[in-house]
Amino acid sequence: PNWQTANSLATTITNFTGSVAGQHIFVAVVDANTTFQHNGVTINLPGGTNITAVNQTIYHFIKTGGIWRIVGGA
Repeated sequence: PNWQTANSLATTITNFTGSVAGQHIFVAVVDANTTFQHNGVTINLPGGTNITAVNQTIYHFIKTGGIWRIVGGA
């Protein structure tokens, strides 16, 4: 993974900075305190809703049209 969370308190991810179009990133969540926030400007999530990340899950995002879109989580 490109990034790994280890949040001891509730943490909301609203963007991944320093990126380029077409870039893929993988975020390994190793806590029960992380939320990915849909805002339609920097992160676009299915159904327009936030995702409460599941511990021990890797989330895959791709940057298209200037917006991060989730490809999947496993």
